[in-house]
Amino acid sequence: MKIFLVIVVVLFAGLHALAAITHAKNSTDKRNDILMILGAVIALACAGLCVMRLTFDWILALVGFGLIIFVAIQNGRQKENLHIQHHFVRIVISIVLVIGLFSY
Repeated sequence: MKIFLVIVVVLFAGLHALAAITHAKNSTDKRNDILMILGAVIALACAGLCVMRLTFDWILALVGFGLIIFVAIQNGRQKENLHIQHHFVRIVISIVLVIGLFSY
């Protein structure tokens, strides 16, 4: 179960990093993209710590996912195209992953 959890964390963080990199190529203001990539890197570090069986990995997941969620909401607000349902799903997935990491 722990390996499945790590794989989901890597996929979740990796997809957000890929989205930020893709968006950065077409954007003039790259601050939000850099912050999202930073959040994804923190979440990926959390996955690595989980594999190494360190106990504070869930704290990094909380910080990384929180940064990803914050930036995603900021992007939606800046473009005046905020999809509440999409962000709600992202928040629920993040909470489930953090709880899963906390329980191991």
